[in-house]
Amino acid sequence: MIAFLENLDGCFQNTELFALTYGALVVQLIQDYEDYEEVNKQLEKMGYNIGTRLIEDLLAKSNLGRCSDFKDVGEVVTKVRWVYRIS
Repeated sequence: MIAFLENLDGCFQNTELFALTYGALVVQLIQDYEDYEEVNKQLEKMGYNIGTRLIEDLLAKSNLGRCSDFKDVGEVVTKVRWVYRIS
């Protein structure tokens, strides 16, 4: 099994790490709040903040101007993502 993991380009290891980390985070939130509604609110809040930071970082690195609406944001994200994916 170890030889199989060493042959991969890191994708499998990254997904495993993400799954374990996210699972540990959810378990910790459940232990802290003891209410599933509150855990869901916290996860949604965290996801929103992470998404906002990712988009801000993406737009800062792309050197593009401000987007006028959500459609512009989607187009910029799609274009810049492909550039990062190709390189």
